[in-house]
Amino acid sequence: MKLLKLRIENVNSLGGVHEIDFRAPEFRESGIFAICGPTGSGKTSILDAVTLALYGTTPRMEERVQTAKKDDACMVLTKNTDQTSAQVTFESFGAVYRSRWSRRVKRTGKISGDEVELVRLASPDAVDGEIIAEQKSEWKLALERILGMNLKAFTRSAMLAQGAFAELLRANNRDRADILEKITGTEIYTLIGERVFERMTEEKDKKVLLEERMRSVEVLSDEDRRSAEADLQKTKAESFSKALQELKLDIAWSKSLIEARSRKARADHELGSLEAEREKLRGERTRAADARRAAEPAQLISVREKALAEALLHGKNAEKFAAEALEAKGRADVLEKSVREAEAAEKHAGDRLQNAEPELDQIEAMDKSIEVLELRSDEALKRMKDAERRLALSEREAGALGEAEGKAKEEEEKLLAEMKTRAPDEPLVTEAPLLAEQAKEAQKLSLELERDREDLAALDKELKKYSLARERKREDADREEKALEVLRGEVAQAQREAGIAFSGNALSQKIAETRELTGKLWAKDWLLETDALLGFAPGMPPEALKVLEARRLKLRREWGSLEKESREEIEARLNGVEEWSLEAGAVQEALEDLQKREKEKEAEVQKANRAAMLADDVFAQKSADVRAKNELLAAKENDAAGRFDALQTRMAAYMPEGWRMTDALAEAGLLLERAEAVREAHESLQRARVQAASASARRIEADKKTAELALDRKEARTLFEEASERLNQQRAERKDRFGERNPKAEREALQTKLSECIRMTRKAGALHQEAVQYLQAAAIKREAEEKARKEYEDAAADAAAALGEALQKAGFANEMEVKSAFLPREEIEALEAGIRAHDLRWAGAQKEAQNAREAEEKLLESPRRDSPLEELLAEEADADGKMKAALELKGSLEARLHADDDARSKARDAAEALGKAEKTVLLWTRLNALIGSKDGARFRQAAQKLTFELLLHEANLILRQMQSRYELIARGENGLDLAVRDLELAGIERTSFNLSGGETFMVSLALALSLSRISTNRMRVDTLFLDEGFGSLDPVSLSKALNALEMLQQTSGKLIGLISHVPAVRERVGVQITVKPRGSSGLSDISGPGVRRLERD
Repeated sequence: MKLLKLRIENVNSLGGVHEIDFRAPEFRESGIFAICGPTGSGKTSILDAVTLALYGTTPRMEERVQTAKKDDACMVLTKNTDQTSAQVTFESFGAVYRSRWSRRVKRTGKISGDEVELVRLASPDAVDGEIIAEQKSEWKLALERILGMNLKAFTRSAMLAQGAFAELLRANNRDRADILEKITGTEIYTLIGERVFERMTEEKDKKVLLEERMRSVEVLSDEDRRSAEADLQKTKAESFSKALQELKLDIAWSKSLIEARSRKARADHELGSLEAEREKLRGERTRAADARRAAEPAQLISVREKALAEALLHGKNAEKFAAEALEAKGRADVLEKSVREAEAAEKHAGDRLQNAEPELDQIEAMDKSIEVLELRSDEALKRMKDAERRLALSEREAGALGEAEGKAKEEEEKLLAEMKTRAPDEPLVTEAPLLAEQAKEAQKLSLELERDREDLAALDKELKKYSLARERKREDADREEKALEVLRGEVAQAQREAGIAFSGNALSQKIAETRELTGKLWAKDWLLETDALLGFAPGMPPEALKVLEARRLKLRREWGSLEKESREEIEARLNGVEEWSLEAGAVQEALEDLQKREKEKEAEVQKANRAAMLADDVFAQKSADVRAKNELLAAKENDAAGRFDALQTRMAAYMPEGWRMTDALAEAGLLLERAEAVREAHESLQRARVQAASASARRIEADKKTAELALDRKEARTLFEEASERLNQQRAERKDRFGERNPKAEREALQTKLSECIRMTRKAGALHQEAVQYLQAAAIKREAEEKARKEYEDAAADAAAALGEALQKAGFANEMEVKSAFLPREEIEALEAGIRAHDLRWAGAQKEAQNAREAEEKLLESPRRDSPLEELLAEEADADGKMKAALELKGSLEARLHADDDARSKARDAAEALGKAEKTVLLWTRLNALIGSKDGARFRQAAQKLTFELLLHEANLILRQMQSRYELIARGENGLDLAVRDLELAGIERTSFNLSGGETFMVSLALALSLSRISTNRMRVDTLFLDEGFGSLDPVSLSKALNALEMLQQTSGKLIGLISHVPAVRERVGVQITVKPRGSSGLSDISGPGVRRLERD
């Protein structure tokens, strides 16, 4: 995984939106950068954003989630903001992805759930891409598949957060196995181990089947087989077969001789009958030959006659077309004259129409004026009649309205008298609805009281349940506290044991003792070497002798007790120190395990106490609810009693003397009915008054309308009289000038005459054109017929000339002989076919007779036993029966021997297969012993062990660059325990718990770097973050650690980020991202290469 871009929005103290582009030139050139800033400024929040975008959580959130409540606010949301998000763009195995995580504050004030998105991009700067996941569960699975690691593996190999450097170093075997499994993908080794075990089982099953198959094969014993072979030799099937074969040959010879003689007789009879038929066919042969000679002359005669007939026919057609052309010429002349006459008539009709047009237009204009005057007169008449009708209606309506006005006034006086009788109930119009509403509220309040009493009873039952639950939670908390006290006692005991093991300055004393013993061993070796060299003193230079003597004296002064202790004693003391180191490490490991369990138990106790406190709070709340409910119920009952008394007092004013309220709602309904009667009487009176006033107003309006309609009728009559007078004047003038003429009819008659003339002219022209075309076509047809007649006459002449030559060639004197000899082709072919069939039969009979004679002669040349056929057939049947019996016996024996051969072959094959199966089973059994197991754990553990050894090898290479004193080695039954060999203390092995803070950081850093270095195709780490830890190193160790990081970056090309407040780190690393607080606001800003501040989307 290679980090390309990181976007941060409101994460912890990093308020606002920041983006870091790790593709900036400064990062590519350096490869190592530092994230710097004061303590608490938010440096680690940058790494939190990375894990949020990839896993939806952070290491610090994982630590707090055990004690956080469900309704806690988002742990990383910046104060006074409503949204937080983290987004990374990264590359994994050549593909580019963008992963985003966010949470926001809802309108209710609560925090939303995680909102996530994973997108595959075409390039790092692409905006849109293929969405892979939007649901959190799918998002987490997809990211773990793409990255090849979960959060735990990521924080131990790609991003070592605060306090996480030593986790891999001090992890137990199970946690180390989980990390190694992510590195190696050991599920494949599990599958291989399981498959090896299954294959071994399968091969064993195959072997058992082969053994059973081999046992099921039955073979003859050697004695039985020899007996069967001897019986087979004794059978006489061959002799019977030979005698039977001779008999069959005799029978076949006899049958063949009889058949040959029969064939000869049949062939002679056939030749005799064909000879008579041959004489009859001689005349037919001559007739067929003459017909063949006459075929060509007869065909030429037929051609000549057909040509003459066609020439005669075409001559008659030519004469016919000549007559038709003459007739067409006369008709064309007549039609040409008709065309000229039709054109003259058309011109005359057009002139008449043109001359009549002006006078006809004047008549039509006057007729239109008369029509307009007639319409006006009709409209005036209609208007006058309508005015008279409306005037009559208005007069009748005015009379009716006068009568209605009188009736309305009478109704008004009657209703006034009725209202005086209902005067006492008039206050109920406003009071009764209020009383009814109060009665409804009283009834509703009564029902609410009943429900409240039922709810109070249910709350009492629920309170008892919560009381029992509170007691159970308190008992659970007490039980957990007792278990915690027991565990604390165990921790105290372990601390005392660790205090004994590390009493005073035991560790320093043991280290000093180790150095002293190591020095003694070194001094002893040097004394032995010096004594050996002094043995060669006579041949050595004086200067060398002085140096050796001086060194010998110095060693004896510094290590005066060397003579008292032997090498074995010193080594025994060293072994004792080493055993003490291992025992102290075990004690320390046990103590830390107990302390871990103590913390877990304390968390459980806190959880149980919180649960008990929560139960107490719930019980107290429920108790308070019951008390409040009781108080509320009492208040409601008092309120209800007061309301009932007030309602009865108000209703009594409208009830009889001594009335008491029994059913408030029903009695209020009676008062409503009385109020409704009063209201209806008021409304009736009001309606009567309105109707009277309306009737008076309508009567006055009707009188006014009647006067207006009388004026309209007078005006309409005047207009009608004027229109009638103008119409009569126009009619008289038209009659004086044009009489009763109809201009439209006259124009239509003239136009019809003109159209008829035009039609006749066009028709005569078309007929004339047709006649001319017919004349031309007849001439063309006549010429074609004359030409065809000439061609057929020439063809007849040619056929006559060829006929003469054909007669002479065929040997005929004249045409009559040809016609007499001529036969149709079918008859000729039928004659010739009959002749050929006879010839074939004649030749076949001769051939058959010759073959029969030759067959008889051949059989007689090699004679066999000449006995009657019936006798031979009887001997054959007897010999055949004997032969079958012998063959059955032989077949039975051969089948038995063949079955034994097959059984022996199967036994050999089974033995061979069993031998191979035994070898295969042995092979898979050995392989299973090495890597196979039913659950596949053996091979997986072996792969993890090898991976761990490779990890330690790489870590030791890095350690030599930083600190050559330490070496990591694998220990334990499964090879996953870790020990540290101190080369400066004579190679003594120390546990990880005996290392100082600086030593722990150096070893942990080496492990983390080696883990990144050996990342495979399954889990590739191209970006590495280290958070703090450098403060525990002295200057020399710090320099070596940074050198190792630079070498790792140069060899692997990884991008390495360091988070530290140590000044030496800032001075050594040139490329820096700075996190700077904004005064006292609690917020910080980010600056540096590739960093920019963005506006919120």
